Amino acid sequence: MARKRGLQSMPLPGTKVRLTGYFLKCTGQQRGSEGLSRWTIVACECSLCKGGDHVATNEPAYLPPGMYDDLPVEQRPKWRHIALCNLEIVGAPPRANDYPLPRPRAVSPRAIRSTGRTGLQPL
Repeated sequence: MARKRGLQSMPLPGTKVRLTGYFLKCTGQQRGSEGLSRWTIVACECSLCKGGDHVATNEPAYLPPGMYDDLPVEQRPKWRHIALCNLEIVGAPPRANDYPLPRPRAVSPRAIRSTGRTGLQPL
């Protein structure tokens, strides 16, 4: 199933990315500092990255005490991982699915008769 929002494929390491406006709005973060964050994609060989739905960024992973105690130190995550569908490339033009156009307004027939205008702009 194709993704409708965010990145469609795995970006190359070194690519600058940020969270999509749609994701920030849906999670209530449009006013916080997370919308200003920018990351660089780093190479990672973990199972999340190999699955193709997540990428590793250059931000160190937050590891709560006791969360990964059952894994050896070399297998614990080193970098923050973010889902591809929540990222966009910094400087790239916005995608249409991330910012849907407003629906056209309905104009009543009474308004057209009284003003002679349809409310539509000529092309």
